[in-house]
Amino acid sequence: MPFDAAPETGKAGLAPWQTLLLDAADIMERRGGCKGELVNKRGEVCFLGALSASAYGDPFALHHTGGRCDHNSPLMQAVSAMARHTHAPRPHDAEQYARQMSHTATWNNYYAHTTQFIVATMRTVAVHGRPHTSPWEEVAPL
Repeated sequence: MPFDAAPETGKAGLAPWQTLLLDAADIMERRGGCKGELVNKRGEVCFLGALSASAYGDPFALHHTGGRCDHNSPLMQAVSAMARHTHAPRPHDAEQYARQMSHTATWNNYYAHTTQFIVATMRTVAVHGRPHTSPWEEVAPL
């Protein structure tokens, strides 16, 4: 049957930010997690380091951008979805989008958050989460 074969990546039908976040989770699981830096001497990565490695192929690439990214890019949508899941406030301007990166870094660095917990959260958010809506988009009332 045509549907018997599993998809090559297992990520068919997902938005680019979701695929990016799942790839970042795989990177962190494979390399190990760290706190307080994008990547440590052992090659372990934090949330943002894993996301940067997934998006750019280099855990330090995000650092070189100065955290400036297109707010609608898959990378920023992934950051926004994680920030939303970890209860960061909805951004109202460009500066607050940058604060979402800071919020997710702080969340990663919390002493009780193990690598396994962070990876599991990344996968959960990739499949079930959604980014904050842009302050420039209409928000449907609840």
